[in-house]
Amino acid sequence: YNMIQLMDRWVVRAAFEWLSTRPKDAGDVLIEVKVSEASVADANFADYVQTQLEKLRIPPRWICFQLGAGAVVSRPANATQLVRSLRGLGFKISLDDLGGRLLSVVQIRNLEVDFLRIDASHTGRVVEDELDRTLVKAMIEIARISNRRTIAKMVEQDEALTVLRELGVDCAQGFAISKPRPLEFLKKDG
Repeated sequence: YNMIQLMDRWVVRAAFEWLSTRPKDAGDVLIEVKVSEASVADANFADYVQTQLEKLRIPPRWICFQLGAGAVVSRPANATQLVRSLRGLGFKISLDDLGGRLLSVVQIRNLEVDFLRIDASHTGRVVEDELDRTLVKAMIEIARISNRRTIAKMVEQDEALTVLRELGVDCAQGFAISKPRPLEFLKKDG
């Protein structure tokens, strides 16, 4: 149906509108917004984001735009331009699916992202699989050396969370942290 770009824009607008209801001094929150490959290729997407930012006046540090490794591999010039534009507005950027798609170290180094999101295909097996543990450790080290933070995806078990912490992962998401909750839950906590 070719509606993914419209959905991306709806998510941006909805996230910004929700964040605009928070007092600016209520403390930091970081909402990740996944950007589809189609929007990575859309030369007007960054302009749309800027318009929403100017309209709703949220602190850009509250949003992290997430780009998939597939978009970076298939559209490197578009991804680089989008990252530069969004970072220039003050937003954070994460690179998703690290380890799930083939990215060269050069591509990782050249893309100015704040977070490397380690693919669940590795984080889910760190307890029992030495190869996945070693790969995750290497990804964490690459992030550390390049002054980036890591996010372990889909951490479902407490044991996996313990191993990931021992390996040095910065952040984790998944049921071992919390089950999904409505945004209103965040509002109650300030």
